[in-house]
Amino acid sequence: MRVASTAEQRDLQATLGKLFRDTCATDRGRVDRGTGVAARALSALAGAGMLALPFSAELGGAGALGYETGVLFEQGGRALCPSVVYTTLLAGLVVERCAPAEQARTWLTGVMAGATTATTALWSADDMRTVRPTLSAQHIGDGVRIDGTVRFVENPHDVDFVLVSAAVDGSDQWIVAMIPPDAPGLRHQALNALGRDPLGHVKLDDCRVPSDRVIEGVSADVVHQLGEIAVALQCMEMVGGSARVLDDTVAYTRHREQFGRPIASFQAVQHIVADLRIGLDAARLSAWRAAWRIGRAEPAARAVAIAKLHCSSAYKTTTLQCHQLMGGMGFLRESDLHLWSERAKLTEIRNGSADVALGWLADSLEKSARPRT
Repeated sequence: MRVASTAEQRDLQATLGKLFRDTCATDRGRVDRGTGVAARALSALAGAGMLALPFSAELGGAGALGYETGVLFEQGGRALCPSVVYTTLLAGLVVERCAPAEQARTWLTGVMAGATTATTALWSADDMRTVRPTLSAQHIGDGVRIDGTVRFVENPHDVDFVLVSAAVDGSDQWIVAMIPPDAPGLRHQALNALGRDPLGHVKLDDCRVPSDRVIEGVSADVVHQLGEIAVALQCMEMVGGSARVLDDTVAYTRHREQFGRPIASFQAVQHIVADLRIGLDAARLSAWRAAWRIGRAEPAARAVAIAKLHCSSAYKTTTLQCHQLMGGMGFLRESDLHLWSERAKLTEIRNGSADVALGWLADSLEKSARPRT
């Protein structure tokens, strides 16, 4: 794994950074974190070909799932990009990995053009390793009927499709269904979430889905791999958010004066910033390694668990300490800092908290310690 970025990767980082700054400015986002900001971001990303990054060249993509797609999530984290951009790309990966090639190609064309948005609910929001479907399905005529509830779905109604998994007749045969949020039999229970992005439960009661929106024969192993990809990319987002908060706070301490000099000159402030920088560097390296491994289609369970631990800690600690460094200004709603603090808390627990990630790491170490037969 390369620790230093190449010139092409730095150019990509700069391009994505400008795209997100132009479309996701927090002064605009404070009053509009819905479809307006998301539509601008998706349009700009599609125009630059960035929404094709994670998908294979055979399906019209760029074949750059690993570090390059991670940079997209990292720069999105810096700009506090609406989460629908992330959920749409993850939904595209679900279709790419699970659907027949022709079906995937047709569906991904809309995703890469920024014309189709989606969200994914294939694993537990509490633990991405819990992939057993909570929905049941029955084949009826030219389609399926789906019943049940999926909890804590991101962007459940501001998208074109909600991707859910279901067990057919309670068996080990699973399907993935692409359901419009206004489909008959589908209801949303909105939740008053901490952040600005919509979150809710999705309830399906006799929801009929035509066969052309159903992917048959989905395996638990593939869903596990998709969950790991989601967490690895989420870690890159957390790194970007942490870096933005630290950069902005350091800039603030350089011009904020106390006792006739900038507070950045105080040794106590310098110690805090140094500790935050060390934690951020550890988080960035672990996130890069996880993204690198998923990009090479290598086993990534251990790398993803370590990245989740480091990145969750770094994002949370950075936001909390930067509130302290900014003093009273850090606790005013006029400051943007609280926007990243809210996102930090959500990403800390989304797909599994640090305690859950420790369980992933323990499982990985236990498997590697078993004697081979």
